[in-house]
Amino acid sequence: MTANPPDSDELSRLASGWLEQWGDALFQYAMNAVRKRDVAEDLLQETLLAAIRSHDRFQQASSVKTWLFSILRHKIYDYFRSKQRKDRRTDSSAEVDKLTTFDKHGHWIEAVGRWPNRPEQSLEKSEFWQIFDRCCEKLNESLAVPFRLREVEQMEFEEICEMLQLTATNLSVRLHRARLGLRKCLEENWFVP
Repeated sequence: MTANPPDSDELSRLASGWLEQWGDALFQYAMNAVRKRDVAEDLLQETLLAAIRSHDRFQQASSVKTWLFSILRHKIYDYFRSKQRKDRRTDSSAEVDKLTTFDKHGHWIEAVGRWPNRPEQSLEKSEFWQIFDRCCEKLNESLAVPFRLREVEQMEFEEICEMLQLTATNLSVRLHRARLGLRKCLEENWFVP
């Protein structure tokens, strides 16, 4: 005997439960990826709608939380693919900088501005992280998103390339530019005497 499919009231209660239990974590995950509150909210809503629509196909091979995060991750991929196509149509003049800021050993050619006695002291100060966040916000989205995915979300290089539809070279260039932008901003706003 098969169970009757859930009715719309039951699905609404189910989605409300998911939202209450995992909504904050899902929203934060989306925010870290896209950096825009309205987009993150839309992605969360699309995730819940997709989960409701495909609830009957959920195999329960994983937890509901894992399943929801998987749906959200695919929604984020779709968002970036769509955005990438749109960006390609509007910006066809992408130019690669000369990558001459590091020596052959990977060290900065130009020394970093004045550091405190111990650089790790900066990491212990909440003011540093506030300035760091502001510097990240100043980055162009095409640089900030890959940087956050790689350095904050700790995503694999190949996964970021697939998500953003970038070549490995292009992703490397964007990460390099993001680090240069962050360095410059931090030197001007934190490491100055």
